[in-house]
Amino acid sequence: MSSPKSIFIAHPSILLTDHLTHGDALTAFNFVSRLALRGHRLNVVAEHVALRDPLPDGVRLHRIRPRRPRSITDQVRCAYRIRRVFEGVRSTEGVDLVHQLNPVDLGLSCLLPAARPPVVLGPYVPDWPAVVRLGEGAGPIQHAAYRAAVLAKTAIRRREQRRASTILLSTPAAETKLALTGSSRPRIRYVSPGVDAGRFTPPPSGSPDRSGEPTILFLANLNVRKGILTLLDAFDAVAERLPTCRLRIGGEGQATEQVRQAVQDSRHGDRIEVLGRVEPDAVPDLMQVSDVFCLPSFAEPFGISVLEAMACGRPVVATGIGGLAYLVRPEGGRTVPPGDPAALAAALVEVLKSPELRAAMGRFNRSLVERQYAWERVIDQLEAAYDETVTR
Repeated sequence: MSSPKSIFIAHPSILLTDHLTHGDALTAFNFVSRLALRGHRLNVVAEHVALRDPLPDGVRLHRIRPRRPRSITDQVRCAYRIRRVFEGVRSTEGVDLVHQLNPVDLGLSCLLPAARPPVVLGPYVPDWPAVVRLGEGAGPIQHAAYRAAVLAKTAIRRREQRRASTILLSTPAAETKLALTGSSRPRIRYVSPGVDAGRFTPPPSGSPDRSGEPTILFLANLNVRKGILTLLDAFDAVAERLPTCRLRIGGEGQATEQVRQAVQDSRHGDRIEVLGRVEPDAVPDLMQVSDVFCLPSFAEPFGISVLEAMACGRPVVATGIGGLAYLVRPEGGRTVPPGDPAALAAALVEVLKSPELRAAMGRFNRSLVERQYAWERVIDQLEAAYDETVTR
């Protein structure tokens, strides 16, 4: 058991929430609330807060004025506000360590003291590739602006990491975020976001056998970069091989109308259900009544929805890029190249046609979550990183 510490969360995320659909914000909330439940004291600087329930005892929120988007002046002002809050906390109760959560490379912790108390950064996730972030139609001006932004972020990242004691990476894919090399690099530890293994669970024993009508679930923002159009192309081939197979599509986004048109044009559109927005409370049940979770993204920094499906004992078919390459193991699913409908269809057919294979993959995924990705295990890893950092 880690000894209680006074932890200053310099900036948890652009938002701190316990219920809205926002990956970084929900991850930050879980880190903060679960550390507090273990007896740590946390002072958290936050811009936007949307909470349904009170935070645990031991958490003190410090609200600061939100920044305007893409305002360098506001970035600097925000860093100064964080420094003032830090000085106030340090003068009254002391601070054992500072933790800057993801996204890190905004420069918001650059004005905090270096080394004393020690600074922890992360967990970092890899960047979206330029072609995914900008889109296929981006011109020379957009690419030039993007390269300039990357250079600025890299400079900020180098400054922040030079002052840090420990860097947390979500997966080895995030090693692209390391800006320092050799002896100047801080200590590296791997701590990923977690999943609520008590809320996301396999179907109850004795659930009806649905092997006669296997169902694929896609649940994500309906954006082209999530690979939904690739999945729709692949489903035509899957449906030819497995005449009773069905596809359910959950989510909303910029590609919603493209998706609806593609479903309408599909010769197997009667076996595709477009669900629209899915409320967070409904996600576990939706995953439990599906047979395969599919996320064929063109890039994916981590993949929280994949973790949730794994916790529900579902096999996963996804692209082997970014964080997904490390989340999806051969024993628990299949990975394919992005943008390859034929490879995606083959992987889906392999998994869907064998109830025994699906069951084995689901058991493996649930076991992996319990060993490594359940929030209790993730907080164990984070506390170990804290102890090591403070001891050094």
